[in-house]
Amino acid sequence: MNRVRVSDRAAILSRLRDAVANFEVDEVKAACLDALEAGIPVEETILKGMARGMDIVGGLYEEDTYLLPELIMAAEAMNEGLSVLKPYLKKGGAEHRAVIALGSVEGDIHDIGKNLVGSFLTAAGFDVRDLGVDVSPEEFAGAVNDGDIAILGMSSLMTNTRPAIERTIKYLEHSNFRSSVKIIIGGASVDRKYADRVGADGYAEDALAAVRAAKKVAGSIENYSG
Repeated sequence: MNRVRVSDRAAILSRLRDAVANFEVDEVKAACLDALEAGIPVEETILKGMARGMDIVGGLYEEDTYLLPELIMAAEAMNEGLSVLKPYLKKGGAEHRAVIALGSVEGDIHDIGKNLVGSFLTAAGFDVRDLGVDVSPEEFAGAVNDGDIAILGMSSLMTNTRPAIERTIKYLEHSNFRSSVKIIIGGASVDRKYADRVGADGYAEDALAAVRAAKKVAGSIENYSG
């Protein structure tokens, strides 16, 4: 691939940042292709391009300039960029990042919030594994057992699915997996008081809070340097 001057490299990343912040899907994809052509490392493209665009989006959301639809559009734009970059992302290149598995708990088939959280965590530099929806306690435990999962993120939107969080945590305890993983919960059916009661390590009321919670719990994980 061709190498470009530092000024051109910065211009590509700035272009990508602005495209994510403005939900310009075609421009995001084009800027990602240009970054590849320029020889910019994929992780740098994600962290110094798209992640900074998501930072802008997050700031506007906290100011109430952007609302949930804008968050979703930004996440969709970023995901389109990731689809361009993922084939070039070296599997061994992110060993310093905590691996997070996300899933909607058993009985819950909603995924918009979970997917949004996944996009923001990816932008923040985490290695995200999506377990999908209606994930049973056994499936959460299996993910911990089969991989290098450091953090589990559980989502529960409906109140009648909230008990599945506690069942999953108890199953992890009984399976001797609880001590090896941090747990963050979120979704409309839960709050911080519930998170404390069931013994979760973190609680997130939205995607931005999920990033903060993940960074906080990851900081206590040995060998993490994100």
